Amino acid sequence: SDWLYDRSTQISTIVNVFKKAIGSDGATEILLISGYSGTGKSSLVQKVRKPLIASGGTFLSGKFNQTGQGVKPFHAIITAFDEYCKVIVETQSEESLDQLRTALRDYMGPHSSNELTHIIPNLSKIVGVKASSSLKLGDKQALHRFHYCFRMFIRSISSPTHPIILFLDDLHWADTASLDLIQTLVSDVENKSLFFIGCYRDNEVNHDHPLSSMICKNEKTTVTI
Repeated sequence: SDWLYDRSTQISTIVNVFKKAIGSDGATEILLISGYSGTGKSSLVQKVRKPLIASGGTFLSGKFNQTGQGVKPFHAIITAFDEYCKVIVETQSEESLDQLRTALRDYMGPHSSNELTHIIPNLSKIVGVKASSSLKLGDKQALHRFHYCFRMFIRSISSPTHPIILFLDDLHWADTASLDLIQTLVSDVENKSLFFIGCYRDNEVNHDHPLSSMICKNEKTTVTI
């Protein structure tokens, strides 16, 4: 059927963009999947998940919720990385965990990873410290520090042979703080081992929407469903 053919073409497009993006010398390319509600955006990503993992990628996912329902900033991003840390702790050998701790220390310094344990609780199980009790992002300097720590964290857990694939669903509901963090991560020219996939409803994103600004700033491939 045409639907199956189109879906097969879309999957090939995504895999090719991924292979081209990882380890390239150019600007980091992001992949955006847009369309109305119920058109199969999320299911397309789930279909492509297997070939991306087969190419060596580690697949992380999170989903934004409608704002105004007590949702904390960074919720979808935190969910993705906290689940990643949980799986690592549960499945990796002590030797592998030691290698990861060394990488964290090399990239982030002896204390920076501790700063992220407040928002990524399972990271504390990897670095072997109690989760920090608070994270204050009230001023610009603290926010810069937080963004820097997160960049270094991703550099430490990714490599060209084992890139991180970060899939975030319902970007049209993302808070501004999350979009700023995503922009910081995907614009890290020192890291070619992060591949970002985002899904959003294009009919809910106009020119004034914060997501529009992020989309304009980046090299991107857009798959419309």
